[in-house]
Amino acid sequence: MRDTLRTKNQLPSTSPYDATDVPMLGSATLANAVLTTTGNNAPVDWVLLELRDATNPTLVKARVTGVVQRDGDIVDAQTGKTRSS
Repeated sequence: MRDTLRTKNQLPSTSPYDATDVPMLGSATLANAVLTTTGNNAPVDWVLLELRDATNPTLVKARVTGVVQRDGDIVDAQTGKTRSS
């Protein structure tokens, strides 16, 4: 992936996702240290992951925001690290 949004200063520093009905995990603000990362770990864009109910897929059980890196990893916007449960 390319990090063109980051290099052109167009990557939002705050999450573009709204958590109105289900609380959201993950940092909503992009740390400067993460934003200035280059190479394969450079941030590409924000992502929202949702865990949905198996019997009722319209029911969202949890949400997590993160940042996608050039190498495809999804990391926390503040720490730049992957989350583990």
